[in-house]
Formats: sequence, C-alpha cells, structure tokens
Amino acid sequence: MKPKIFIWSVPLFFNDDVQGYALSEDGVLLVSHHSSNEAWNKIDMTNEIKVKIYEKHYPNGYEIEFVKEGDYNVRKDFAKAVDILTEEAYIYL
Repeated sequence: MKPKIFIWSVPLFFNDDVQGYALSEDGVLLVSHHSSNEAWNKIDMTNEIKVKIYEKHYPNGYEIEFVKEGDYNVRKDFAKAVDILTEEAYIYL
C-alpha cells in the first residue's frame, strides 16, 4: 500500500471560505491553502505546485484521501497522523 496524504478543510468565518491542509501519514503538515469554498479547496490542494511537494515527501508514490469534517475522529489513520503531528509539535514548545 502507498502512504496516504490526508486533505481536509476548516470553514472560516466569512462567505464560504475554507482553509485547506495536507497532512502526510507520517505526521508532516505539508501545505495549507485558503480557498473560496470546499469545491475549490480540492482543486487548490491538488494543483501542480502542491503535487510537487507531495512527490518530494513521498517520491515512491502516495494516495490522496479527502477527509470530511465529520470524519476527523472516525478515521483512525487520519487520527494517528494528527497524533504524530501533535507529538512533534510539543517537542518545540
């Protein structure tokens, strides 16, 4: 199986704007992007520039998984990546 890159977005407080994030399976926050809505977020987070960053992190290939807002706590694979990211962040505090 190829490693996963999880993409999700968080609604912002104006219009339909969202902030999108891409997190690798091994807990590295790769990119973020402000999009005008959820549909554009999927396009923005898979554009050529972002794909090059994903390929640099996983040169042997990867799978993109879009995580819906209600699935944050349900997806064990996504939760594990968030836990790794959180543990790494505490090292720098």
